[in-house]
Amino acid sequence: MHTSEKGEIRLGILSRPMRGGESYGLLITLQADRGLTLAPVSVSLALVPFSDDMDLGQIGPGERAHATYRAHLCRVVNDKFARFPAA
Repeated sequence: MHTSEKGEIRLGILSRPMRGGESYGLLITLQADRGLTLAPVSVSLALVPFSDDMDLGQIGPGERAHATYRAHLCRVVNDKFARFPAA
């Protein structure tokens, strides 16, 4: 869990590392909504071992690493590291 100096709370829940060192799961936070209301929000999270050929920063659809990074994030749901049941 991480709390910033502004009071924002982040919680990462990850799987055990895979053979390649990757871990998959969720990043959970509280989003300030209206007034004092806080709404829980989550996104897919993938931690992969760093290599020299990786791009850093915000990776958009036109970037060379986009497909690789997207595949890692899609594994969270596709390989059931996290589930999002239909309402």
